[in-house]
Amino acid sequence: MQHTATKLLELTQANLDWDIRRQRFIIAFVLALIAVRTVNLTQIALHINSSKKDLMYRTIQRFFQGFRPDNHAFLKFLLSLLPDEPMTLVMDRTNWDYGKIHINYLVIGVLYQSTVIPLCWLVLPKKGNSNQTERIALLRILLSVLPVSSIKVFIADREFIGRDWLKYLKTRGIKRCIRLKKNSLIFPNTKARNLWLLFESLEVGQSRFMPRRYRMSGEWLYLAAVMLEGDLLVVACDDKPRSGLRAYGLRWGIETFFGNTKTRGFHLEDTHMTDAPKLSLLLGLVALATLWSLRVGEALQEANGVMKKKSHGRFEQSLFRIGLDFLRGLIFDGSLEKRENRLVFRVLTCT
Repeated sequence: MQHTATKLLELTQANLDWDIRRQRFIIAFVLALIAVRTVNLTQIALHINSSKKDLMYRTIQRFFQGFRPDNHAFLKFLLSLLPDEPMTLVMDRTNWDYGKIHINYLVIGVLYQSTVIPLCWLVLPKKGNSNQTERIALLRILLSVLPVSSIKVFIADREFIGRDWLKYLKTRGIKRCIRLKKNSLIFPNTKARNLWLLFESLEVGQSRFMPRRYRMSGEWLYLAAVMLEGDLLVVACDDKPRSGLRAYGLRWGIETFFGNTKTRGFHLEDTHMTDAPKLSLLLGLVALATLWSLRVGEALQEANGVMKKKSHGRFEQSLFRIGLDFLRGLIFDGSLEKRENRLVFRVLTCT
C-alpha cells in the first residue's frame, strides 16, 4: 500500500500543519484501526509492524504522550472530507466508566448519511452533564472555522438547555431545535405554566404543534410535541413546529455514531487511556476512520448499488459498515490499489 500511503500523506499535508513523521504515523494508525476494529494499542501495534510490535507499541505510547494538536486540527481535516453543503449539527455526550475513572465526551457533530460525524469535542473533567460555559466554549471552536451560514439547524437533547446557552445560539444566528424536559416552565405571557399541561391530553402516537411562540429560559420559541410510549417528547425550535419536530428526529444519528465508535465499529471503550488530551486525540483518529469508512460505503453504493432498501426505507446494512468491511478486506489482502478498487482509492485520497 505504499502508493496509497503516499497519496494519503499528500492529503494530510494539505489539511494538517503537523510534522511529516506524525502525519505518516497517523495514516498508519488509522488504517490499522480500520483493519483491527479496536482502539486497543497492542492490536494496532501488531498490525502496523508484527515483527517489531513492542517497539511499535512504545512508539504509539510516545505519540499519545507527547503530541498535543490544537482544537482546530481535526475539525479542518474532517470538514475537508465532507461535501460543501448546509449542515445539520448535533450536540450530545457519550460516557462510560473505566475503573473509578469516568470518561465523558461532549461532542458537536454533523449529520451525514443517517449518522453523525464529530467535528469538535471536549473531554469533560467530571461525571454528568456539561455546563453552559463548556458548551459555548466548544461551539466557539467550531465557529472559528465553520461559518454560521453553513449551519442549517442546531439540534440538542433536553440536558442542553440554559438561558446563556440558548441566547448565545440566537446571537450567533443559529437556528435552534432543543428537546425540553416535560416539567419545564414556559411563559405564555407573564405567568409561568408547566409545559406538561399543554400536551397532557395527547394519546400515544399523537402530535401537537403550537401555532404561537412561548418564552422559556428567556427565549421565544415554537413548541411541538409527540406522545411516545411512556414519555412525552417536546421540542422548542425557531422554525415552524412541524419542521422542528422532523428535524429533532435526525438527532438519533449521533446514537448511530456512538454505536459505530463502540461495539459496531472501533470499540472505543476498550481504551485504557484516562488522560483528557490523549482521549481527545484518540477520538480524532476514530472520527477520521469512521468518516473514511462511511465515504467508501457511500461510493460503493453509488457506483454498484451494493445494498437494497428494506420496506421501511433504510438499507439492510449501514453505509459505514459496508465501507468498513470492504476496507478491512482490502487492507488484509493487500489489494487496495488494484484496478477494481480505484474508486475506493480516490475516496480515501480525495482525488
